[in-house]
Amino acid sequence: MTDAPFARSPQLKPQELYLDDGHSTDYLSGAFSRRLFSAQPGAHKGTWVLRCEGLGAQGFPATELVERIVILGLPPQRKGWSALVQGSGAALEAAPGPASRSDAAAAYAHALVVRAPGVSVGSQWSIVLTPM
Repeated sequence: MTDAPFARSPQLKPQELYLDDGHSTDYLSGAFSRRLFSAQPGAHKGTWVLRCEGLGAQGFPATELVERIVILGLPPQRKGWSALVQGSGAALEAAPGPASRSDAAAAYAHALVVRAPGVSVGSQWSIVLTPM
């Protein structure tokens, strides 16, 4: 999938993503990356931390941006959730929404969508979710 947008659904359990150039056999010589996406309770009561980190050697420079993050299984919050990129402190849009584009007609209360987080799929990052 060359140049396709990335959307991840952590579902409160770790998920792994494999990346390579999609057309050559360079992966045989280590030109690939494996990424781990996870969601874990944060240090403060009720908070959650979404993380992306590398697994092993990262021989493929993945620079594509994550388009959106869909989190399934969070308890609904009456006033919603705030989302901040850890480190930069950038505030993100986080709102209930459909779990996928094909479910656009049905908005699930237990699906939280973080849109345009501005993070690269190939870099290490954390996003903190806090109930408002």
